[in-house]
Amino acid sequence: MEIFPKSVRKLFNLEVLKVGDNALTGFVSQRNLLSLSKLKILYFSPPTLKFNFDPEWCPPFQLQLIRLGYVTGKLPWWLFTQSSLRDLTITHSTASFEQLENVLNLAGNYLSGSISPLLCHKMTDKSNLKILYPSKNLLSGELAACLNNWESLSFVGLEDSNLKGKIPHSIDSLSNLNALSLNQNNLFGEIPSSLKNCKKLLSLDLGSNTFSGTLPSWMGQSLKALRLRFLTQ
Repeated sequence: MEIFPKSVRKLFNLEVLKVGDNALTGFVSQRNLLSLSKLKILYFSPPTLKFNFDPEWCPPFQLQLIRLGYVTGKLPWWLFTQSSLRDLTITHSTASFEQLENVLNLAGNYLSGSISPLLCHKMTDKSNLKILYPSKNLLSGELAACLNNWESLSFVGLEDSNLKGKIPHSIDSLSNLNALSLNQNNLFGEIPSSLKNCKKLLSLDLGSNTFSGTLPSWMGQSLKALRLRFLTQ
């Protein structure tokens, strides 16, 4: 038997990774994948490989196809951050779906109305929600400045949601945020300096908006994935 090679992490231009029908052993973690920003297809099926991902890890890639086999314990959290996913297959597994109670995925429907009631709904206790993904609906309005109830969020996907206005400075209330996707909206203004206070932020997608001003220097220091295509006027 051979151990899963650490050298895979050096294949920076890799788009397809298939590991199946072999006797590779050991653990697969974020360390093996953190440099594979161009990865599109991931196929892991050997029963001798075990998954050991940091629960707060947010990958630098967006996969279109994932096929996993022999997954035990809990499903890796990062699976729920893959907004480009078209095909997810999990076979021969005993993984738990317990964490689905912390996921709100409303993407790709015909939900309409302002997003503010969702974000500003009064709660007696702070939310434990970790993933908020209402993208690609018929929403409208501005990003509300009442984000203090959502400190637990690690992934927010609001792309293609008809949002307008500026990113509120209260965005720094999302202290556990790992990934933020706001592309294909009508957002404008400068990128708020308060965003740098989201110390755990690794992936930021602001493409296809009309932001102005200069790019903050901190972006190049802390982010692992940054998409700014068609960003500024």
